[in-house]
Order: sequence, then C-alpha cells, then structure tokens
Amino acid sequence: MTRALGVNTWVWVSPLDDEALARLAPRVRDWGFDAIELPVESPGDWDPHRAGELLRELGLDATVVLVMGPGRELVDAPHAVVAETQEYLRRVVDTAVAVGSKVIAGPAYTSVGRAWRLPDRAAAYRELRANLAPVAEYAAERGVTVAVEPLNRYETSLINTVDQALDALDGLPGTALALDVYHMNIEETDIPAAIVRAGDRIAHVQVCANDRGAPGRDHLPWREILHALDLAGYTGPLVIESFTAHNATIATAASIWRPLAPTQDALTVDGLTFLRSLTDD
Repeated sequence: MTRALGVNTWVWVSPLDDEALARLAPRVRDWGFDAIELPVESPGDWDPHRAGELLRELGLDATVVLVMGPGRELVDAPHAVVAETQEYLRRVVDTAVAVGSKVIAGPAYTSVGRAWRLPDRAAAYRELRANLAPVAEYAAERGVTVAVEPLNRYETSLINTVDQALDALDGLPGTALALDVYHMNIEETDIPAAIVRAGDRIAHVQVCANDRGAPGRDHLPWREILHALDLAGYTGPLVIESFTAHNATIATAASIWRPLAPTQDALTVDGLTFLRSLTDD
C-alpha cells in the first residue's frame, strides 16, 4: 500500500528552532516527503503556531516527538519531578495541537539513559499508568494520542519490547505504541511478529537502518516489516529518524560517533527512495 513518508529534523539539527525549520521544511517537501517530524526538546525552542502556518503553506503534515531528557521522570521519582514532567508533556500536547499532529510519540516514562534493576516490574507499570493517566486524558480531550515508545536495553530498563509496552499501558485510555525499528532490531527476536502482536495499538512508526543510517542500506527485513504493518492495520506515516554526528549534544545522546551516509541529505533522500520503492508497489 502507498504510505505517507516523513523525516525527523534530528537528521540535521538539535535543538530545532524557527530558522532551521524554515530552512528544512521546503527542502523536505521538495524531495517528496509527506510529513516532517518535530522534536520538542524544550517548549519554546520553536514557535508551534509559526510552524503550523509554514507547514500548511507547504502542504506538509506534522508529527511531534517528546524528549525525555535528564530530570524528566514518571516512575520512581519525587512528586515534584513527576509533576514537572507531566506539565512538560501537556506542553508537548499543546504543540501537537498547534501543528496538527494527532500523536505525541516517545518514551513517556523515564529519562533516556536511566536504567535500574526492577525488583517489581508490575508495580513500576502501575505507577507509570497512574502518572501518565492525567497526561493521556489531557491529550485525548484535544484529539491527541500519547504513543509510548519502547527503547533498547542500553537506554532504559523499563520498557524494551512490544509485549512490555502492551503490559505497561494495559487499560490506560488515550495511549498507544510508537514503534522504532532501530530499537526493535535489538530487542525483538522477530520484528514482524512483534508488529502483528502490537496490532491496532500502533499509533506511530519510525524507521532507519539498523545502524541509524538510511533505510534499505542494512539487513532489516523491510518487505516483511511493511507486510506486518499492513496486517496490524497501521495506516499512518513511516518517519525516518536518524541523527547527525556533527552536533556534539545529539551525537553523544544518540551515540552517533561517525557519519552514517556521505551527507545527511543523502541519508534522507536514499531512505525516501528506498521506502517509496516498497510502499508504492
């Protein structure tokens, strides 16, 4: 089936700002993407209303990703930290509304890189549901879904797999799953089967090569992955998420120690060309 394709601005820049978006969005449109993904590292980095106007003028859809940096926690944290994190996530919801995104996606549970042994995982998941519930309700009232992303074992110990995410979010309205094939390649023994198990709980999908490079320049079973998404009933966009090695902050956060393509533009265009060749079959 033909699918909408998008790309995250992290391919080029972090943090995003108005000037960078004004420069990148027309190029993304001209290459043939349908959507652009906008990270909210800190509310106020870029103007959501200005961004919304720009994207509407260009005919680009928007998706929004949340960023769980240091100090953003919903589990095993002081009440004040949880409250601040909930307020941040509400601000991300407001941003999504302004740019027309129906999802906010990301690891909405603990800061990326925080890992600890969980003597009682079920209790941790109960705490997550309790602390995420007010945010999910706020989002649902505004037509936005909180899509929770499992991360690999080196970035969290809380939610690594589809099955853990389904367990953690069980019975929590307003939430769904965000799947990232980079993390799935590390944690799932059978990526297509995990996608099928996620089924109609999938609200967002991010794609890249197994090394964070261009989709298709890797060993991932792309036709099987896309077939599994069809079986799961997912009709949303596939968004290329990668990072630049030329930004010290993001290179360290995402462990990007070398260029993953001749240029970041090449990574993007090559990935788009490959995905189009599959999704337009």
